[in-house]
Amino acid sequence: MNEIIKKSTLLLLVVSVAYGAAGQTLPNVEETVENGFTHDFSFAAVDTIDGNDTTRIKMGRREVVIIETEGEKNIKIIDLEETRERETRRRPSNFRGHWSGLEVGLNTFLTAANSMSIPVEYSYMEIYDGNSRNWNLNFLQYDIGIAGDQFGFLTGMGIELSNYRFRHNNTIRVVDGEVQPHEYDAALDRSRLRTYYLTVPLIFEVQFPGYESRYRRMHFSAGVISSVRIGSNTRVVYRDNSSKQRERNKDYFYLSPFRYGFTARAGIRALNLYANYYMTPLFREGKGPELYPVSIGFSLSF
Repeated sequence: MNEIIKKSTLLLLVVSVAYGAAGQTLPNVEETVENGFTHDFSFAAVDTIDGNDTTRIKMGRREVVIIETEGEKNIKIIDLEETRERETRRRPSNFRGHWSGLEVGLNTFLTAANSMSIPVEYSYMEIYDGNSRNWNLNFLQYDIGIAGDQFGFLTGMGIELSNYRFRHNNTIRVVDGEVQPHEYDAALDRSRLRTYYLTVPLIFEVQFPGYESRYRRMHFSAGVISSVRIGSNTRVVYRDNSSKQRERNKDYFYLSPFRYGFTARAGIRALNLYANYYMTPLFREGKGPELYPVSIGFSLSF
């Protein structure tokens, strides 16, 4: 009986000290006791941890921990809100953006005047927009959350394959240090330029509304893409005396070795729309027509 009285007195004293330190008044018993204790004031039974008796009392944002060791009592008063804030700051961000995946779209060109109409002198670069495909395999992604799991930056790596299907009866070749058209007498079944670039993005993404799963959220992102050329070739298919002929020419065609541009993306769940606009011309300065690549399409994130 004496031990119970001692513990009760000690608990009452600790509660008073804790509330006094917080600048609060001790709660009324009728307000705190209802089918045991409410969430504002709760008492945990004595536990034995490593041979020590431990008693925990929760009062609003504070917790009192009483540890009895060999007759000695150690009292700790813990601010639960501060503890939660510290844990939140330490916890790594769960932000996961939308870059890695497969993208399929269409290519076109813009002139320096932001027109899709190519000047007559460069008509050999006119393409079939509907048959000029853009394929991107984004195989690496790294996320940098800045505010919970709905805002953050993302980067990574991908491979961009672009086909430009020529509209006229020609291909392109390097002649006297410049890109020039090469025309055919036979009607061409197909003529295209293909480029390969290794891409690295830096994108800021916002996800909303606040669903717990990223796969249920809408998202919008924008940023920059830099890329380095890793390959290029032309391919021509035509018929000669009823037999199909194919010509493939692997060259760099004075294509820009490095380029950068802007990207914008929007979608819901794993389905996205993307648009890329490169500020670097297709060809090196003075080596070919001043045309700027643009691609628009759909992507499936994974």
